[in-house]
Amino acid sequence: MRKKILNYYENASYYKKLKFLIDMVLTAVTLLVLSIGIICVEMISKEIYERNQEKLFMMTSNIEEKFKSVEGVITEIHQNKNIQDNLTYSNQKSENLNLTSMRRELNWLSADQKYFESLIILNQRDEYMVGTIYDKSDFFQNMSLEEIAALVKAKPRHGVWMFDRDLNEAIYVHSIYNTRDNQMKNIGTAIIKVNISFIQEILDNSGVFTDADFFVLEMDGQYFSTNLSGYRSYVNFIENINWKGQKKSYSFHNVNNHYYYVLESNMESNSREFKCYYFLLNKQMIKKVV
Repeated sequence: MRKKILNYYENASYYKKLKFLIDMVLTAVTLLVLSIGIICVEMISKEIYERNQEKLFMMTSNIEEKFKSVEGVITEIHQNKNIQDNLTYSNQKSENLNLTSMRRELNWLSADQKYFESLIILNQRDEYMVGTIYDKSDFFQNMSLEEIAALVKAKPRHGVWMFDRDLNEAIYVHSIYNTRDNQMKNIGTAIIKVNISFIQEILDNSGVFTDADFFVLEMDGQYFSTNLSGYRSYVNFIENINWKGQKKSYSFHNVNNHYYYVLESNMESNSREFKCYYFLLNKQMIKKVV
């Protein structure tokens, strides 16, 4: 091959020799520019991925704080003498029971919780006491108040979260104890229904998310998402990837023929651990590079 090129060059006219050299130089320059371009794009892409990673971790912290804020109301209930006393009176069927004052205290506790849809208090016998409710037999996902209260019986010291699949609503359930004796006797149950649209608000205000991107929350092997299209595909991806074996906390996955940048982030509320997964359409991110 080399001989053929040399023979061609030696026998070629001056014009062809000049053209040949120019073509060789242009080819070399083109390859060099392409190589430099690819390296630059890779470097900038990596920088964008890592910068977005920091923003996404911050979003996880913001969502975590919202969850902790909901759970924090349980602490306030335990510290509220009026609610504690009236729960005790209700369990004892005492004439001292004052639901009006109890309702007032409950309204005060939830006044600054703009995402609360309702805060329900049940006594020890799972009897409704106070709080906004429209249907006791179907309070959340076809479950009655009694069925929901039963969720915390097995783990009385821990709160229980439940979510709808598309992350619009959730409930948080926690046992209430008598904090005025050393035995910490169970005296009731608090059930909080929450509008968790704050998750989508955090995503929308991040400066990272677009309409094509979505968020997945994992709890005990259950998955809840702001986008149910392609659900089985991305859940299989999450379940099968070895995140611990990854050098990076992000990966890539095809959902409905769209290539996504995927980041895993751990989240911990006061009562339990969650995992957050952010799916960002890769071509939208790369637009910032090119």
